Amino acid sequence: MFAAISVQGESMSIEDLDWLTGKYSGQFGPMELEEIWNEPKGESVQALVRITAGGKTNMVEVVVIDEIEGGFELNIQQWDAGLKPRTTGAQTMELVSVGEKEIAFKAKTEGPLKTLKYKKLSDSALQITVENDTGIHEMKLDKK
Repeated sequence: MFAAISVQGESMSIEDLDWLTGKYSGQFGPMELEEIWNEPKGESVQALVRITAGGKTNMVEVVVIDEIEGGFELNIQQWDAGLKPRTTGAQTMELVSVGEKEIAFKAKTEGPLKTLKYKKLSDSALQITVENDTGIHEMKLDKK
């Protein structure tokens, strides 16, 4: 087991990200964004993401947050419909900040995202803020 992460004087482990657990959905412009987060287990937590529009799947994504020595690391891989890879491999993002019910990452390797932040707004709402080549996008997802 890796050493606990210290945040504002408190130790954190992957289990402290259990606030992500659940199924969420909301609008991303004209598209619907769905995220299903597993419970943290085995030093990681994962999400399956789907974006649909016009009755068709636009993108599928897998997000994995791993507990690593000194913090957390996020790896993300995206596919177009038919599991056609959008990139040659997963993008790695490094921890920028973590607090009570929020976590933020920035790109460590090349990929579609510059920054990514998750914040629990309430028991039934998750906010995601993404920065990519087209700008900063903020989405509020409701728990289903």
